[in-house]
Amino acid sequence: MRQICSKKVLQISHSRIRHMFNLTKQYSNAVYLCIDEPDFSTPCFIIEKAYEEVKNGFTHYTPMLGY
Repeated sequence: MRQICSKKVLQISHSRIRHMFNLTKQYSNAVYLCIDEPDFSTPCFIIEKAYEEVKNGFTHYTPMLGY
């Protein structure tokens, strides 16, 4: 399917992060950790732990260095 974009949209440069995502395609052993849907369901133990943490008030981003 051909995508049709306006001339202004075509003039927008890609972000640096998009550039890095595109670089991963050059390497067969790179793990692509960006946008897309995983090809597996989230394991139950992760869902249960996430639910527990949300109930305990952990509903914001973590500190940059983690907890």
